Amino acid sequence: MLEYRVMIALPLSLLAIPALALAASDDAARIDRAKRLLDAVELRFEPVDQPSPDGALYRGRFGDHPVAFRRNDASLTLGSATVRLRALGAATSPVVEGLGRHAAKSGYFFGKRESAWRANTPQFSSVRYREIYPGIDLVYRPAGKRLEYDFVVAPGSSPETIRVEFAGAASVRLDADGNLSVVAGGAELRQPKPFIYQDTPEGKRRVDGGYRLLGANSVAFEVASYDRTQPLVIDPIIVRASYFGGGNVDVARAAAFDGRGRLWVTGYTTSQDMPVGGEPFRDVRAGNKDVFVAVFNPLLNGPNALLYSSYFGGSGEEEGRAIAIDPAGTAHITGFTSSTDYPARVGYQDVNGGDRDVFVTQVNLDTRGDASLWYSTYFGGPKQDVGNAIAVSSDGRVFVVGYSDSVEFPLLGGPMQTSVRGGFDAFLIELQPGLQGRASGIYSTYLGGGSTDIGTGVAIGTNNRIYMSGYTMSGDFPIAGSSYQDVYKGQGDVFLTRVNRDRPGLDALDYSTYIGGADLDQAYALAIDATGRLYLAGVTFSSDFPLSPNAYQTKYSNEGDAFVLRFDTTLPRGQQLTYSTFAGGNRTDVAYGLVVDAQGRIVITGYTFSGDYPTNGDDIQRDLQGGFDAFISWFDPALPAAQGLACSTFVGGEATDAGFGVALDATGNPFVVGTTTSRDFGVPEGSLQQSLASFTDGFIARITTCARRP
Repeated sequence: MLEYRVMIALPLSLLAIPALALAASDDAARIDRAKRLLDAVELRFEPVDQPSPDGALYRGRFGDHPVAFRRNDASLTLGSATVRLRALGAATSPVVEGLGRHAAKSGYFFGKRESAWRANTPQFSSVRYREIYPGIDLVYRPAGKRLEYDFVVAPGSSPETIRVEFAGAASVRLDADGNLSVVAGGAELRQPKPFIYQDTPEGKRRVDGGYRLLGANSVAFEVASYDRTQPLVIDPIIVRASYFGGGNVDVARAAAFDGRGRLWVTGYTTSQDMPVGGEPFRDVRAGNKDVFVAVFNPLLNGPNALLYSSYFGGSGEEEGRAIAIDPAGTAHITGFTSSTDYPARVGYQDVNGGDRDVFVTQVNLDTRGDASLWYSTYFGGPKQDVGNAIAVSSDGRVFVVGYSDSVEFPLLGGPMQTSVRGGFDAFLIELQPGLQGRASGIYSTYLGGGSTDIGTGVAIGTNNRIYMSGYTMSGDFPIAGSSYQDVYKGQGDVFLTRVNRDRPGLDALDYSTYIGGADLDQAYALAIDATGRLYLAGVTFSSDFPLSPNAYQTKYSNEGDAFVLRFDTTLPRGQQLTYSTFAGGNRTDVAYGLVVDAQGRIVITGYTFSGDYPTNGDDIQRDLQGGFDAFISWFDPALPAAQGLACSTFVGGEATDAGFGVALDATGNPFVVGTTTSRDFGVPEGSLQQSLASFTDGFIARITTCARRP
């Protein structure tokens, strides 16, 4: 049956209530834990089993944003107002039904009267209004913690008959790019211009269309001509971006989401007027360059999106380079500091050891936006020690990887290697912040050969195995186990090492390999999936960099290409490289950030000088705008080689833009952070910061062009 879907995303922060009864309690810790559990639950819908004063037939139990589904409309709370979504000219008595019944049920036990208690209330994944127009159904459904609604149009029906009114809104308007803004109760709901396409044998074909304002508070849809023998999909493309910075240089280096859907970003700033928010630890810059930590609610616009922002630093220089969130929602940041007065608290080392020291800082942000510095420590010797990557285990252990040339770097817990062998050696640190003080230092070791070795990635495997990655210029880098490549091939190779923390000394090195070709190869990012497969991204200057048979791109550009690969250390030597491809154009391309989505697609970001960097998809930026642009690309190893680039786009303006970090929200939408000097970066109206504050600002961009493509 021919049909097409009109999909309109409503980016609201909505929380479902599962079958959980909470007794009144003054125990703040238990209440906070319960709220975290509620925050993690996807939206669900429940029928109203007795007449309701507001006429609701189904409800979405969504915390501060309840949604009620009546016979002829749906109402939701937006700010201090209630907005009703109503299909104009629709059937007066459509059948309203729940779809996709969950095994879970809800229970509500309030008050002393048992007659008021409700047990075994069913939960549904969506609510359908059948035949709301002739041949057209309206379906409300969740996308993580967002609410979306679809119009499903059967053959012989027309989307032009659909009209939606936002009753109770103060204003409904379209911006110059066709995005819809609904304002009510001092808050704003954004509905981006729909992405309309048809699947064809050659891939997705774009069909023009969008919203059309009908009056003060209502809209219709316009769709250009299309092949009516094939399905048509109208899907929202959500692109939300913001500058973030002050009057000098600001660089966003890394990002991560916590369990409440808050986006944490760290980097560094030389601005004295960087935006601060919440109850900052420090609201002015302490030295020449400070770390910043900022927390955002991506579902809000304008100043309300910034929940917390603070400087962290001393009188010298600091850079925040990596961030990880533990299961309790506490953030752990690492990088380097040259300050003798960096804020240290109950840490392993409370004084600076020398030139640059690693720092590890643990910050907690409660539901009111108040931040606490729970743990903060130096870690280093008399020379240069820099943290590049951080990971946190489920039991709260913190692992940091970086590089050091300090001969007196602190060594703990039976290290694999007890001395610096080259100019710089990689290192692995394990801390237990909950133990505090000197007891919090659990393990540390050098790892390297006779030349330079730089650690850039860390991931936690099963059975107490820790993975390290980076790049080495050492022909005698430690190799162990059934290594994929045991020979150093060029000017620098990628390394991948597995450390067994259950073993002491050199016995802990149970796998280590080179990966590379005849020239320089550098890995900058490492990730691990639920099956234990590893993913690496970086840059290669080797035309003979090892590729897999299903590589999307086999041609090297001669000026340096990004690479992305998937690796399985449990397989026999010749089978460990399960996916590897170049990603680049005719000039230099570098990948800095990497994540893996729920479909197993590899998402990378970085920067490119190449005007012919591979792009793919609809409603994307196809052209290089400045000297170099950021990019974001999705690779799917499950697809045939020629189709392996699921989607790819430039991200940038007329000057220079670079992506450094990428994180996925609960619904799989990627957020890219980096730095820009472009005044036309493409920041929409209503963003936190709409213009470049100075020469260089950080940026945060959400791009869902490909996030939900099959």
